[in-house]
Amino acid sequence: MNNIIRYLVIFSLGALVLSCSQGEQRDNGEDELPPEEREKRNVYDEAREVHDDVMPYLDSIFESRGIINEELERAAEGLKEVREERKKALEEVVKELDDARQSMMDWMRNDSRMPDDSLSHEEVMKQLENSLQNIEEARQKMLKSLERAKEVIGDTL
Repeated sequence: MNNIIRYLVIFSLGALVLSCSQGEQRDNGEDELPPEEREKRNVYDEAREVHDDVMPYLDSIFESRGIINEELERAAEGLKEVREERKKALEEVVKELDDARQSMMDWMRNDSRMPDDSLSHEEVMKQLENSLQNIEEARQKMLKSLERAKEVIGDTL
């Protein structure tokens, strides 16, 4: 089971690196951009900065999930006695960690690219603002789930 988790972590991290490297390059001539383009670029860059700030939290999510799953597996095998109350708390935290990770993956898959130029400025701005909101929500889920994991498993992180 641990080998499966390791392979999933390696595969996920590889997918993350690939998806992040496919993002658009920053334009160094930003001062030369028309006001509408600069506005789009600013919101896009803000969302990318949030992404870059929270990306390392994925490692902590995987680590926390691994610690919790190991405890649950040891309990299931009878190697460790775990009260039903704790087992439920551990399972809830795993779900929170999974939800937080999925929010980040969804953002990278659906919202991480600059919208199509064929759209009106208003439509592009609406998509970019939605993207920024989605990555902010992903950040909050990640921070909350990691805090909850720390409460449940202690300072082993």
